[in-house]
Amino acid sequence: MRKLDALALIALVYVMVEPALAQQVDVAFAGGSMLSAGNSINSSGFVPGQGGGTFIGFNGNVLFRGNLGVQGEVNWRASQASYGGQVPYRPVFWDFNAIYARRFSQRLGAEALGGIGGESVRFYSGQYNCDYYGNCSNYVRNHPAD
Repeated sequence: MRKLDALALIALVYVMVEPALAQQVDVAFAGGSMLSAGNSINSSGFVPGQGGGTFIGFNGNVLFRGNLGVQGEVNWRASQASYGGQVPYRPVFWDFNAIYARRFSQRLGAEALGGIGGESVRFYSGQYNCDYYGNCSNYVRNHPAD
């Protein structure tokens, strides 16, 4: 499945770039970090912390109609975190947006974004899950689309 995903991504880039040859296309590699509170216990019981950590990802946009276009990004935690101190997991954040980008001068511009995004949490069980085609992964996804 990973090979099929990579092939689909490459095809998508070619489909988006070909009609946009005379337009603006930006692609970037991202990195950042997050700090959050650790695990706690309250009247409801055990509350696992967000975990914090270093996140890496990719993003890009295509302006295809003057100042209007589309933008998307995906970011994931660089290493696995421990959910409740017991289960290894890794969050993956993604979003797709409409973008309005305007330049005011050669060095000054602004962007406005609006769209939809989500999170996929991958819990690592130590076992491999395989599909009918022989594609295997060592995690189980948990997100609203499932």
